[in-house]
Amino acid sequence: MNYQSHSTLNSVRQYLNLVLKMVQKCVGNIETATNPEHLKNLNKQEIEKELLDAYDLDNDNEIKWAEFNIFNQFLKKQPKNLRQIFRFFDKNHNWKIEHKELQKSKPRAITDFLGSGKRK
Repeated sequence: MNYQSHSTLNSVRQYLNLVLKMVQKCVGNIETATNPEHLKNLNKQEIEKELLDAYDLDNDNEIKWAEFNIFNQFLKKQPKNLRQIFRFFDKNHNWKIEHKELQKSKPRAITDFLGSGKRK
């Protein structure tokens, strides 16, 4: 193995370790942010912040389907109906949950729906 290959391999390892740490942090945030017991003690703005902090990987104030889907794959207990949960919040059906869409959701509906996946 030449020096350049070794250097590239180390760079790839460093990058993958960084990605792994980021995924582990996000998964922990998602498990907290989707826990109905945790959410019921928060007000609406705190719930919105928890969800955006957990899922919004690129910090653009919206949760894309890819972000939502990918991070839920890492959870210990995956929701069975990811698409239905996502569409509950995605009111304009553009496959992005925008901050304004989160703001329109009722806090009680958010906690019930994230906990059970059923609309009440």
